[in-house]
Amino acid sequence: MTSWDEIADGVTGAWLLANRDVSGYGCFNVTADGFWRSFIAIPLVAPLYLYAVGAEAGIAADGGEGGGPGAEGSALGFYLANAIALVVEWAIYPIALALVANTLGIARRYAVYVIAYNWSSVLIVAAFLPPVLLYDAGLVGVGGALLLNFVVMLAALYYRWFIARTALETTGALAAGLVASDLVLSVSVNRLIT
Repeated sequence: MTSWDEIADGVTGAWLLANRDVSGYGCFNVTADGFWRSFIAIPLVAPLYLYAVGAEAGIAADGGEGGGPGAEGSALGFYLANAIALVVEWAIYPIALALVANTLGIARRYAVYVIAYNWSSVLIVAAFLPPVLLYDAGLVGVGGALLLNFVVMLAALYYRWFIARTALETTGALAAGLVASDLVLSVSVNRLIT
């Protein structure tokens, strides 16, 4: 069972990495048990993720780009589909990467990377909240919320790239390819399920 100390250490390690401090890797439990327990980040971020997805859908609807939760069906169906997509997205990338890790020459550091990837997701999901909270509070309009969301997305992509490059001790080009692959898988799964 994952302890609160391990969760705190995982989030601390992710925070240090977000500040480009590679000492963050020392905070992670890099044992086989630590690898599997890092997936506890999924239920930790799920409520925040579902709130952000629903709010972003509402912002897109206000901007004329589609409907919010329940626009074409039930709100329960919207959130259930997005919860399923979250779990599938989170599982498919590590599985796909495991299948090609030897070919890419990253198998030795694969577990460290997945652990850092999982814990970094807590910060990434949290970073997507301020734009929607500011919008919900009426402090920014649709354009402002979308712009802030775009800035957060760029920062998250850079953060994922930094983690891939440093955790896997690989080139910037390979790290960029991994981030792009993760993004394509995520968007594809999301479109298929939601």
